[in-house]
Amino acid sequence: MIDYHQLPLVLTSDVTLTYKEIRKLAKENSTVLRIEEDANLKLSVVGIKGNSNFFYKIQNPTLKSVGNKKQVCYDISFSPRSTLSISVHKEEALREATINKLKNWISLLIKYNEINIHPHDNLENQYENEFYEDWFQIVDEDAETNTYDTTRQILISNIITKSIITLKDGGLSEDDEVIQQAEKLKNNITNLTKRQIFDSIKSLYAKVKLKDKGLEKLNDIYKVCETEVIKMGYHFGTKLIGEKLVALIDAIN
Repeated sequence: MIDYHQLPLVLTSDVTLTYKEIRKLAKENSTVLRIEEDANLKLSVVGIKGNSNFFYKIQNPTLKSVGNKKQVCYDISFSPRSTLSISVHKEEALREATINKLKNWISLLIKYNEINIHPHDNLENQYENEFYEDWFQIVDEDAETNTYDTTRQILISNIITKSIITLKDGGLSEDDEVIQQAEKLKNNITNLTKRQIFDSIKSLYAKVKLKDKGLEKLNDIYKVCETEVIKMGYHFGTKLIGEKLVALIDAIN
């Protein structure tokens, strides 16, 4: 842990303002990014879903002479660099430039999420919307800022773990994007807000439905959900989920 009392007040004040603004931007754009690290004077955000390899990192704030006065400079690095390159860019920047470059980076993530080259791409968006509009809606007022309690995190983790096994048994390979995305979600549940977890599951639902025999795979996952929910004592959840999926199961059976 860093002892902030050993640092100049002008530095800690600037960092406080900068990181507060970054957290605000992360909250406002939680559908495309999440905070990965926020400690020891470091703050990094990463993209979610298809943008999970993209990142924006801020660290090593230091007082440096800029013009005729001392100002706080940050080491920043990010990818994609621009609309022309996904390579990593590194530089030193003052607070205002750090924030502005982050806003530009976020705009790139949003544009990546809007890519729609083939009909298949549009179907994925349609199924994501279907998941939200027809099956589940997240109504928690704290969904943008808080994560689930430990019991529900364990439940979600168990469901994902068993679903991964089920999907592999159904023919998906270890390097399939659905398996990779599910593993990443499982490993980051404690670091994600309710909204981010919901959006990740929504994305997985759409991808599974687009697979060969997608409805059968969803039915298998439903059975996993039912078993795990009952095991954890959430009988009401099984009932609600069952009501939403009854048409799907009837169609398969």
